[in-house]
Amino acid sequence: IRRPPRSTLFPYTTLFRSPTNIHFEKDTLSLGSVKYGTEQKAVFRFTNTGTAPLLIYNVVPSCDCTAVKWKKRPIKPGESGEIQTVYSPNSLGMFIKNIEVRCNVAGHKINLKIRGNVIE
Repeated sequence: IRRPPRSTLFPYTTLFRSPTNIHFEKDTLSLGSVKYGTEQKAVFRFTNTGTAPLLIYNVVPSCDCTAVKWKKRPIKPGESGEIQTVYSPNSLGMFIKNIEVRCNVAGHKINLKIRGNVIE
């Protein structure tokens, strides 16, 4: 396996090592009452408040009942973005679902939550 020249790797390795800051409008979203069998969408909006590009490596929901989508590109300082979620209830009652955002911030992850109550 041939490795690319070091000069082409430099920008990417620098980005991965450069921590930045992220600010979410809300880290917990309440979906209220959700009817069983219907999908519920929620959007987490954020801003890169740091001085380096924000790289979201992965977004991991705590269960298969939650799907996530985000743009897989660097977010420049001062720019905003969003993480879209779709919750598909599979049981009745109160719920709290965790979503882990893995990115180049101190600690390397941010924890988000969606919560609500599934009714018949």
